[in-house]
Amino acid sequence: MINYTLMFVVACIVGFILYRQIQKISDRADEEEIMRNDPARYVKFCDTIDRNLRNLSDSIKNEDVLEQNANEDEILNQIANFSREITFIQTSHSTNENPKIWENKLFEFLNKVDNFISQNFKNGDEIADKFRQNLMNEFQNL
Repeated sequence: MINYTLMFVVACIVGFILYRQIQKISDRADEEEIMRNDPARYVKFCDTIDRNLRNLSDSIKNEDVLEQNANEDEILNQIANFSREITFIQTSHSTNENPKIWENKLFEFLNKVDNFISQNFKNGDEIADKFRQNLMNEFQNL
């Protein structure tokens, strides 16, 4: 009889310890999910995209990076339009907490920018890759 009682007490203690550990792990996972889906993260990322667009514009003004047949003024105007568009996305969705909507809007926007860079810049694919890589690194650091 004593052996059964002792085994029951040990099983209850082990069960309680397991319960607490699982609770700690799930709390940590919930905190990480909240941090990952924080709308402020996407707002900051929009600022990062805008800063990279300005850097792209500066490189056009200071270096010979455009294709031969590209009109510099039109290209700079399009980059300014992209900057206005990312600002619009940022302000119109700043209170949106759904990460899928943010990711969808940002994906569509970045896809347009990527195609624009590839078509209008010398070594456009390389520049687009660097642009993408830089944004990816910045997003992971947010």
